[in-house]
Amino acid sequence: MRVRLIDPLSSAEIALVAKRMLETLVEVEGTERGLQVHSIEWLEQRVRWHLDAASVTGLVLVAEDAGGDIVGHLICRLDNRGAVPAGLIATAYVLPAFRRAGVAHDLVDRAHHWFRAQGAALTSTWTSGTNSRLISLFEKFGYQIVDNGPNGVNGTPMVKLGAYLDHVPIRAT
Repeated sequence: MRVRLIDPLSSAEIALVAKRMLETLVEVEGTERGLQVHSIEWLEQRVRWHLDAASVTGLVLVAEDAGGDIVGHLICRLDNRGAVPAGLIATAYVLPAFRRAGVAHDLVDRAHHWFRAQGAALTSTWTSGTNSRLISLFEKFGYQIVDNGPNGVNGTPMVKLGAYLDHVPIRAT
């Protein structure tokens, strides 16, 4: 397994990540509610936004299997609105056949390394309160539920998981 930056010039990679972002919404919310949240066009623009250094300090990571196929992704960015930068993991997805094989762990670990290099002291992510797999993954890194509220688009009950980076276990790269 190899984790690398997405190719910002590859429309195919950007489209694949956007498609899997939509698959995540459908998987967690169900088809009807998941498709209400964002269009595929909006999701593609969101991936591109995370790649635009003039707009955001962000990172789009992909995980490849031994054959070079993308089997997972993670999108993260810095939130500089507080006294110190904070890392935000916007989305993470791993193909079902590759789950429980360490792919998501490798992606999150890489994001934590990057957050630390950017001077972030905190990290967080928002997810549906019913997304038990993602909640469990982040709890393994020491995240705890620190906030909750409805999704602004479809009203889904959401939870915010957060951790101090100096308390997050991290592997050497």
